[in-house]
Amino acid sequence: MTVAEAPTPPQHMIDQRVRVTHVTPAGQSSTRAQRTTSPVVYTVPFSTTAAPWLRDALMEVNELTALAAGWDSYRARPVEASAAVGVAMFLHDHSYHDLAAPQVVPMTDGGVQLEWHRDDVDFEISFSDDDPGVYIEDLRTGDVIEEPLSAAAAYLAKYRARLAA
Repeated sequence: MTVAEAPTPPQHMIDQRVRVTHVTPAGQSSTRAQRTTSPVVYTVPFSTTAAPWLRDALMEVNELTALAAGWDSYRARPVEASAAVGVAMFLHDHSYHDLAAPQVVPMTDGGVQLEWHRDDVDFEISFSDDDPGVYIEDLRTGDVIEEPLSAAAAYLAKYRARLAA
Protein backbone atom coordinates (compact mmCIF):
# COMPACT_ATOMS: atom_id res chain seq x y z
CA MET A 1 0.00 0.00 0.00
CA THR A 2 1.33 3.42 -0.88
CA VAL A 3 0.90 6.33 1.50
CA ALA A 4 -1.77 7.82 -0.76
CA GLU A 5 -3.95 4.68 -0.45
CA ALA A 6 -5.00 5.18 3.17
CA PRO A 7 -8.23 3.34 4.05
CA THR A 8 -11.36 5.23 4.97
CA PRO A 9 -11.37 6.04 8.70
CA PRO A 10 -14.11 4.69 10.96
CA GLN A 11 -17.27 6.73 11.46
CA HIS A 12 -18.64 7.38 14.94
CA MET A 13 -21.91 8.64 16.40
CA ILE A 14 -21.95 9.39 20.16
CA ASP A 15 -20.46 12.49 21.81
CA GLN A 16 -17.40 12.80 24.03
CA ARG A 17 -16.51 16.17 25.42
CA VAL A 18 -13.03 17.66 25.36
CA ARG A 19 -12.68 20.35 28.01
CA VAL A 20 -10.03 22.92 27.24
CA THR A 21 -9.15 25.02 30.26
CA HIS A 22 -6.52 27.29 28.69
CA VAL A 23 -7.77 29.15 25.65
CA THR A 24 -6.06 31.68 23.44
CA PRO A 25 -8.60 34.02 21.85
CA ALA A 26 -8.74 33.77 18.07
CA GLY A 27 -6.28 36.01 16.30
CA GLN A 28 -4.10 36.57 19.37
CA SER A 29 -0.76 35.13 20.35
CA SER A 30 -0.57 32.61 23.17
CA THR A 31 1.10 34.69 25.84
CA ARG A 32 0.03 33.85 29.35
CA ALA A 33 -1.47 37.29 29.96
CA GLN A 34 -3.94 36.78 27.11
CA ARG A 35 -5.24 33.42 28.28
CA THR A 36 -8.65 32.99 29.79
CA THR A 37 -9.35 30.68 32.68
CA SER A 38 -12.90 29.87 31.63
CA PRO A 39 -13.05 26.38 30.17
CA VAL A 40 -14.32 25.85 26.67
CA VAL A 41 -15.97 22.53 25.89
CA TYR A 42 -15.63 20.97 22.47
CA THR A 43 -17.80 17.99 21.59
CA VAL A 44 -16.19 15.16 19.67
CA PRO A 45 -18.66 12.60 18.31
CA PHE A 46 -17.85 8.90 18.71
CA SER A 47 -19.69 5.65 19.30
CA THR A 48 -19.34 2.24 20.81
CA THR A 49 -17.97 1.17 17.43
CA ALA A 50 -14.91 3.28 18.15
CA ALA A 51 -11.77 1.59 19.48
CA PRO A 52 -12.17 0.69 23.15
CA TRP A 53 -9.25 2.97 24.06
CA LEU A 54 -10.73 6.15 22.49
CA ARG A 55 -12.64 7.33 25.58
CA ASP A 56 -9.55 6.94 27.81
CA ALA A 57 -7.36 8.75 25.29
CA LEU A 58 -9.79 11.68 25.14
CA MET A 59 -9.89 11.79 28.93
CA GLU A 60 -6.08 12.02 28.91
CA VAL A 61 -6.32 14.99 26.54
CA ASN A 62 -8.78 16.59 28.98
CA GLU A 63 -6.37 16.08 31.87
CA LEU A 64 -3.49 17.63 29.93
CA THR A 65 -5.48 20.80 29.27
CA ALA A 66 -5.55 21.46 33.01
CA LEU A 67 -1.75 21.67 33.25
CA ALA A 68 -0.61 25.11 34.39
CA ALA A 69 2.35 27.01 32.99
CA GLY A 70 5.56 25.49 34.29
CA TRP A 71 4.01 22.02 34.72
CA ASP A 72 7.45 20.51 34.09
CA SER A 73 9.04 22.57 36.91
CA TYR A 74 10.63 24.78 34.26
CA ARG A 75 8.94 26.98 31.65
CA ALA A 76 6.60 24.60 29.89
CA ARG A 77 3.55 26.25 28.41
CA PRO A 78 0.02 25.03 29.12
CA VAL A 79 -1.51 22.86 26.42
CA GLU A 80 -2.93 24.99 23.62
CA ALA A 81 -6.59 24.62 22.71
CA SER A 82 -5.67 24.06 19.06
CA ALA A 83 -3.41 21.14 20.02
CA ALA A 84 -6.00 19.52 22.29
CA VAL A 85 -8.76 19.80 19.72
CA GLY A 86 -6.45 18.65 16.92
CA VAL A 87 -5.53 15.52 18.87
CA ALA A 88 -9.16 14.81 19.78
CA MET A 89 -10.32 15.13 16.18
CA PHE A 90 -7.43 13.03 14.87
CA LEU A 91 -8.18 10.30 17.40
CA HIS A 92 -11.86 10.47 16.48
CA ASP A 93 -11.07 9.94 12.82
CA HIS A 94 -8.43 7.24 13.34
CA SER A 95 -9.49 5.15 16.33
CA TYR A 96 -9.14 1.83 14.56
CA HIS A 97 -10.06 -1.23 16.63
CA ASP A 98 -6.87 -3.05 15.73
CA LEU A 99 -4.64 -0.08 16.61
CA ALA A 100 -2.99 -0.06 20.03
CA ALA A 101 -3.84 2.86 22.29
CA PRO A 102 -1.41 5.73 21.85
CA GLN A 103 0.42 7.44 24.64
CA VAL A 104 -0.86 11.02 24.96
CA VAL A 105 2.03 13.27 26.01
CA PRO A 106 2.18 17.01 26.73
CA MET A 107 4.89 19.00 24.99
CA THR A 108 6.73 21.88 26.64
CA ASP A 109 5.77 24.22 23.76
CA GLY A 110 2.04 23.81 24.51
CA GLY A 111 1.48 20.99 22.06
CA VAL A 112 0.36 17.40 22.50
CA GLN A 113 2.05 14.36 21.04
CA LEU A 114 0.60 10.95 20.25
CA GLU A 115 3.13 8.13 20.50
CA TRP A 116 3.23 4.47 19.62
CA HIS A 117 6.34 2.40 20.35
CA ARG A 118 5.59 -1.12 19.05
CA ASP A 119 7.04 -3.82 16.84
CA ASP A 120 10.34 -1.96 16.32
CA VAL A 121 8.60 1.25 15.24
CA ASP A 122 8.71 4.59 17.05
CA PHE A 123 5.77 6.55 15.65
CA GLU A 124 5.06 10.08 16.92
CA ILE A 125 2.56 12.69 15.80
CA SER A 126 3.08 16.19 17.19
CA PHE A 127 0.19 18.65 17.36
CA SER A 128 2.06 21.85 18.08
CA ASP A 129 2.09 25.39 16.79
CA ASP A 130 5.91 25.38 16.95
CA ASP A 131 6.75 21.99 15.44
CA PRO A 132 3.78 19.97 14.09
CA GLY A 133 4.49 16.80 12.19
CA VAL A 134 5.10 13.09 12.03
CA TYR A 135 8.30 11.37 13.14
CA ILE A 136 8.78 7.67 12.43
CA GLU A 137 11.83 5.57 13.14
CA ASP A 138 11.76 2.01 11.85
CA LEU A 139 14.28 0.18 13.99
CA ARG A 140 14.30 -2.84 11.64
CA THR A 141 15.31 -0.92 8.54
CA GLY A 142 16.95 2.13 10.09
CA ASP A 143 14.60 4.39 8.12
CA VAL A 144 13.74 7.75 9.66
CA ILE A 145 10.77 9.67 8.29
CA GLU A 146 9.88 13.26 9.16
CA GLU A 147 6.80 14.66 7.45
CA PRO A 148 4.29 17.48 7.97
CA LEU A 149 1.23 16.88 10.13
CA SER A 150 -0.91 16.63 7.00
CA ALA A 151 0.77 13.27 6.25
CA ALA A 152 -0.08 11.73 9.65
CA ALA A 153 -3.20 9.84 8.58
CA ALA A 154 -1.54 8.26 5.57
CA TYR A 155 1.51 7.14 7.54
CA LEU A 156 -0.66 5.82 10.37
CA ALA A 157 -2.51 3.71 7.81
CA LYS A 158 0.78 2.51 6.33
CA TYR A 159 2.18 1.45 9.74
CA ARG A 160 -1.16 0.36 11.22
CA ALA A 161 -0.39 -3.37 11.22
CA ARG A 162 2.84 -2.82 13.14
CA LEU A 163 1.12 -0.52 15.64
CA ALA A 164 -1.60 -3.07 16.33
CA ALA A 165 -2.76 -3.97 19.82
